[in-house]
Order: sequence, then C-alpha cells, then structure tokens
Amino acid sequence: MKRRLVCVFMIIGIVSCAKVPVPSRPAAHLQQKVTDEEPWATDPWFRPVPELTWDWEEILKERISPVPSVSQAEAIRLLTDAPVVELSDKDVKTFAPMLQSQPVGLKPYLIRGVFMQGPDGKPMGTGHFFTHHRGKDVLVEFGCLGRKSWGMRKGPLVIWLPFKPEEVFVTCGMDE
Repeated sequence: MKRRLVCVFMIIGIVSCAKVPVPSRPAAHLQQKVTDEEPWATDPWFRPVPELTWDWEEILKERISPVPSVSQAEAIRLLTDAPVVELSDKDVKTFAPMLQSQPVGLKPYLIRGVFMQGPDGKPMGTGHFFTHHRGKDVLVEFGCLGRKSWGMRKGPLVIWLPFKPEEVFVTCGMDE
C-alpha cells in the first residue's frame, strides 16, 4: 500500500511540474519596481524596462564583447553622458580586441552594462550578459547565481548592430 501511495505522489508531482510554463529571456524580474531608497536606483547606468513584453529578440553572443578591465575606465568616461557611443576602428582595437571583425553591415557600439560583482570586484563567476533588441531598443541584462552580492558595478560592452540604439535598458539580477 505504501509503495502505491509513493508512486501516486510521484506521478502527481511529475504531472504538476510538466504544466509549469518556463518563460524565455528576458526574465520577469526585469520589470521590477525601483524605489529611490535603493542606492543604485538613481544611477543612470541602471535602467530597467518600464513595461516588459515578450517580443525582444536575442542578440547573438558572437556580437558581444565585454570591455577588458584595462580599458574600462576610458569606456566608462565615454559613456558618462550617453548610454551608447558609435566606435571607430581604432576604438574597437582598444575596447574589443578579441572581436575586431564582424559581418558587413554591422557597426560597433560601446553600450552601458552593469553586473553583480563578487568579492574580487569582478563579475560573479556564474554570471553572463544577455542582450536583446526590440526594434532599435537594446536591453542589456547581467544574470548570475549566488546568495550574496558585493554590489553592482559598471561593465561596458561592445555590441555589433545593424542600427544605432535609440533606447538602452540595463539591469542585473541574481537567482539562488
């Protein structure tokens, strides 16, 4: 009898899990409400999507390059007044030395990004940037796993796009 009850509960559990929808990126936490009480809420680099819809298209990872640490201060300076800056060939050598050639028709743009930092000041080890676009709007998200963060930090990216972004939304988050 116990064996049958265990089997019945296992079947119910499996069937219940199969019915849970799994959303695709961008994640639902991107639509979070930000209050002025949070210290990073007034930082113009952190800019969540006001109304999240599911019509964002992923930008290929091959078109994205985080700016190397030796060039980050200069990249952050260039992005002080604008969330996106078109780059010259010379700039690409500085800000994206690993990804200098891209398909014809794409231009390199320096774009704001933020990440959850670990105790060493670098991005959390499990973290990755995810980038999407909707029309000429770009969404840059950093997601990672962890239980504790040592804060948010600016992390500019170079992204090759066929258009200059009109709006740039930037966010980061951590899941346990």
